[in-house]
Amino acid sequence: LGGDAGSGKSTIRGLIQNRNRSSSGTIRVNDVDINDLELEDYRAIFAVVQQNAVLFNGTIRDNLLFGLDHSKITESEINDAIKMANLDEFINSLEDGVDTNIGEKGMKVSGGQKQRISIARAFLRDPEVVILDEATSALDSITEKEIKDALTNLMSNRITIAVAHRLSTIKDYDN
Repeated sequence: LGGDAGSGKSTIRGLIQNRNRSSSGTIRVNDVDINDLELEDYRAIFAVVQQNAVLFNGTIRDNLLFGLDHSKITESEINDAIKMANLDEFINSLEDGVDTNIGEKGMKVSGGQKQRISIARAFLRDPEVVILDEATSALDSITEKEIKDALTNLMSNRITIAVAHRLSTIKDYDN
C-alpha cells in the first residue's frame, strides 16, 4: 500500500488486522472470513513489523518470545530466527547474548537492532501474512539495507502487505 498521508493506508491495515470493522464486505484468509476466527487463531496468521518496533523491558529472549508459547519454541528455532533477521553478529557481541536486558522500551538498543528483534520475533511466529508498516522509514541508509535483507528473508513464501509513503520502498513488490 503506497500513497500520501490520508490516502487510506492505515485504514486498510486496520481492517486487515481486524482493529477496524468494515460496514460492508469481508476480508478472507484461506477462504475464511477473519471475523469468524477466534482471536488466538487470527493472531497466529499475522506478524507485524512496524516503523517503531515495540519492545518491552526484559531480555532479547523475552522480546522474541513475547506472545508465543515458550514451551513450543526451541533454542534452535530462536537461533535460526536471529540469523534470518541478521541479528546474530550483534547478539554474539553481547556478554549475555540473547539473555541481555534491553531496558524499558528497548532503550539500550539502536533503532536498527530494534527492527531486527521485531523481524526475528516475526520469524518465530511463522505467519502466513506479514504486514510491514513503514518498516524501514526511520533508518539510516546502511541500516535500511541490512533490514531490507532481513525482510526479504521474512517475506519469502508469505503474503506480504507493505505500507509505505515512499514509492521507492515498495517498488520491488508484485502488486
